[in-house]
Amino acid sequence: MPNFLPIFIISAILALFDIIPLLARRRPWRYNMAMYWQALITAMAIFIVVLPSVPWWGQGPLIATAILMPQLILPLVRGAYVWYVALLNAIVFGFACSLVKLSLADIGHFFAAAA
Repeated sequence: MPNFLPIFIISAILALFDIIPLLARRRPWRYNMAMYWQALITAMAIFIVVLPSVPWWGQGPLIATAILMPQLILPLVRGAYVWYVALLNAIVFGFACSLVKLSLADIGHFFAAAA
């Protein structure tokens, strides 16, 4: 069973990095919080779920895109939602989470071998 506190802390930091551009553009508070919670849940899912038949670099983008799918089928409202930007963000964010997951796993294996 995974340890949820480190997963939550790392996911919260990654989600904060994901919404920094939104904070810089001074988007409404509820929009920033909605995007933060979506990024947090996506990052936690990437850290918890293991897809054995998918390489490490594909797991994050695949999970992030799967979580984003309901938003991609929403109707476009006054052209405010650019679906390809959201899809690109999910792919890049998923890859970044996969890279952090792989790096932390390697660091953990190094310290476990040293002990």
